[in-house]
Amino acid sequence: MKTQLSLKKVKSENGNILKLGTNNLHWLTLRLNHFIPWQGDKINEAGIKACAELALAYNHLKQWQNKSEGLALPLRDILPQWHTFLVQVCENTAYSEMPRKNPAQAFNYLIPYFFLRGTGYRSSYHEATLRYLQKWGYPKTTEVIPFRQLDRQYVLWKSGLQKRLPNWISLYANTTAACHRSSIYLDDASVYSITHTLFYLTDFGGQTAPLSDSEVKRLITTVESLLVHYWRCKNWDILGELLINLLNLNCKESNLIADASRTFREAAQEDGAIPANHTVQAQLASQSNDASRPDLEFSYCYHTTLVSLLYCSIALLSSYSNE
Repeated sequence: MKTQLSLKKVKSENGNILKLGTNNLHWLTLRLNHFIPWQGDKINEAGIKACAELALAYNHLKQWQNKSEGLALPLRDILPQWHTFLVQVCENTAYSEMPRKNPAQAFNYLIPYFFLRGTGYRSSYHEATLRYLQKWGYPKTTEVIPFRQLDRQYVLWKSGLQKRLPNWISLYANTTAACHRSSIYLDDASVYSITHTLFYLTDFGGQTAPLSDSEVKRLITTVESLLVHYWRCKNWDILGELLINLLNLNCKESNLIADASRTFREAAQEDGAIPANHTVQAQLASQSNDASRPDLEFSYCYHTTLVSLLYCSIALLSSYSNE
């Protein structure tokens, strides 16, 4: 049952969210080549990260397309293009050899394959690579901080390689989200740890957080306080992630969340791109005729635009399930 917002207003907001999500989809699709994780003959670390994030979004959207007739977003037209692109990346000879050449970084190289695998795709070469890595003791041989361990287990679960649900409570116990006692002293890195921890625990809206009611309430209090801070700072990237968290924690709608969501949407450019924060937003505006602007715009906008797309899809699903 909707609270504090009238049904008419909710429907209007859904229309705005649908429009933004559609624009996000088109902007990202037109720039798929920017997600290629190599430049020339060199693997690019920033490209690896961007391609992995695109693959995560693909996995999420594909999952929900199959369950909700596409959320009214144009997924049936666009997701096949994303699938083709990601398969081409995974089947590139030089890129596919990297996990065997550098097992310590193999998990990061394989993230696009893991998320494709979770939607049914299989590569005999990559499957053989996974057997080699297991024999060599990877990824366990590489140590990671607590929320990255949760990240790792989440990805392996989504890939279908790990059949049993991860031990969410054990993985959660040592994260910043579990251990913090005040939001006042959290820096950006700590906040990203919290937002990502909550992404994985809730499977981006696919499951209820496996935490006690009191712990969920504590986390909502933290996320709401951070929402106010990053809204004031005009950090659209973190603001978008916090809005996703509140949706996935089933936080009741409020004027705070509605107004923060509206401000986040208003940060979008006409074409659907959203800069990471107010500073780069101003920088892009001052370089409108610069020849390097397309590359700069992608680096400044792609992540927040992916966050926005995830937010829009989850918000639409949440709204439809509550009607």
